[in-house]
Amino acid sequence: MQSIRMGVFKTILFLCYERNIKLCQMLNKSVKNRIGKWLLFSCCFPYMLFRWMFVSFCERTVGKRNVVRQNLRERAQDFEDELAVVAIAKNEAFYIREWIAYYKAVGVTKIYLYDNESEDQLLDTVRDFVEEGTVVYNRFLGKSRQLEAYNDAVKKYGETARYMAFVDCDEFLVPTADRPLPEVVSELLLQVPNAGGLGVNWALYGSSGFEKRQPGLITATYLQRGEDFAWQNFHVKTIVNPRLVKDYISPHFPLYVTGAWSVDSKGHRQRLWYNHDVDFGMIRCNHYFCKSREEFAAKQSRGMADRQEKYDFHKFEEYDLNEKRDDNMLRYVEGIKRFL
Repeated sequence: MQSIRMGVFKTILFLCYERNIKLCQMLNKSVKNRIGKWLLFSCCFPYMLFRWMFVSFCERTVGKRNVVRQNLRERAQDFEDELAVVAIAKNEAFYIREWIAYYKAVGVTKIYLYDNESEDQLLDTVRDFVEEGTVVYNRFLGKSRQLEAYNDAVKKYGETARYMAFVDCDEFLVPTADRPLPEVVSELLLQVPNAGGLGVNWALYGSSGFEKRQPGLITATYLQRGEDFAWQNFHVKTIVNPRLVKDYISPHFPLYVTGAWSVDSKGHRQRLWYNHDVDFGMIRCNHYFCKSREEFAAKQSRGMADRQEKYDFHKFEEYDLNEKRDDNMLRYVEGIKRFL
């Protein structure tokens, strides 16, 4: 009985956190002392509990109906792009052409690229893609501005694309079957009438044992990944209807207007930045986080895109998963080369 009560209490805490995540983030930053944080959260908990109940009621009633109506209206609309990709990059010139070529090969027609103070001639590297209209280039100054870039993309370009995918430049959204990516995304989002976005699990690729940077394509070189249910693969990246996004508060997920939420590929509600029910049946997000040890060292020097910190090398050891050979991406090699 006690374990049941504790389970119920933890569930309530989690749901209160989910509903008040921006407030929780603000409180967490405002107080450094652990005891002070607990006192502050305890004082705010009654308000958070009330807000959870009130927002949940609105979400399931008026909010959900409004979102369903909006989604139905938009099905009949034509958009400039069925699926656009948004990313922020810093010193990614060596890899960026393969990444863009891949998304072109799977049917993406627009990429909004935010250059966060690169020093490796990133614009010159992608200039031909910019001139043909595939890439919209934005110079974005300042440290660790990933979330600001995402929100800027929603605000500036959210009316032109039916869906927008927010990923890093080492993440490749992969339709498991030989179908265009926009078609798969649309099918999965249409299965839930009030879906605001699609949470896609990582498939984390390791170094494949390489110490040094290898010649050739990343997607043809790094073929070893972790098991499907490795905890690292619980992370998701989100493809959204940008007109239902209220605020991007994490690289992994946004806040939606009341009544909309993310779903997974099975149509289940997707909460926050992870999904334990990993399913690569129709879509996944291949994440080449490590690559070789040499390349990870370069990644360390660039720092993180969403906060002013740097990776330490234990992250490489933690994410260097090579248990399973997976050459799924080899079928796209010729398509990638065609657009390079």
